[in-house]
Amino acid sequence: FGFIRRDKPVYWISQSSFIALVFLVIPVLVVVLWQQEGALERLSERGITPHPAIDGSVGVTAGQGAQPVWVFETLSDSRVDLSFYADESNRKGWAIRQMNEMMVIMSKDEMIMTIMTTNSSRDNHISYTLRNQGQE
Repeated sequence: FGFIRRDKPVYWISQSSFIALVFLVIPVLVVVLWQQEGALERLSERGITPHPAIDGSVGVTAGQGAQPVWVFETLSDSRVDLSFYADESNRKGWAIRQMNEMMVIMSKDEMIMTIMTTNSSRDNHISYTLRNQGQE
């Protein structure tokens, strides 16, 4: 009875997979985490006060680009109360166009901000979407 030895091609493939993981996947993960870290600040720069129920950014939707999207997980066990944005100081310069318990639509200059809440049995999220007014 001897030792079982892998064929050399399989061993080479496992080594190359590890190298791909180290040099491709890990840098992408670091960039995503870095973008998530600044998501709240980028939202604040647009004149929107982040909802106090926000726990942290989720995924790669961290407010980048010309028409950014932010998605945050919330601390709340139930739907987030969007009446927080009825107060003008929480939406500096943004005018409410429509508001209900699930969504707020606001406009400022040529931009539209949509704030939505979603909840499921596992987790609750609040998302912010910014777009040009011509793309409704």
